[in-house]
Amino acid sequence: MVEVHFGVAKPYMAVRLGFFWPGMTKGVHDYTKGYDMCMQVTQQTGKVVGWLQPVPLAWGHWEGVGLDFITNVPISARENHCIATIVEYASKCTHWMPCTKTIDAAEVA
Repeated sequence: MVEVHFGVAKPYMAVRLGFFWPGMTKGVHDYTKGYDMCMQVTQQTGKVVGWLQPVPLAWGHWEGVGLDFITNVPISARENHCIATIVEYASKCTHWMPCTKTIDAAEVA
């Protein structure tokens, strides 16, 4: 089960309906910000940690190639349930090949 709250304003408004004490705003704020689940699921808004790695430039056709598999697609009439995608970086040309999950490197080549 995942518990979610909506920052400080919503809990404060709910508490304010039935209670009051001196320093209530700060108390609700401190309690909400110290909630463990909030600290675990809150997304960080700072800069991305680490450097993104660019795709190396390919000077000629087929010098830089990317390969990926799309799996768990509906089974075809030829019993294929994956798609191998090959991208040639220089021309951005793509090739799509139907395949099975048990394909190995020799069959891809």
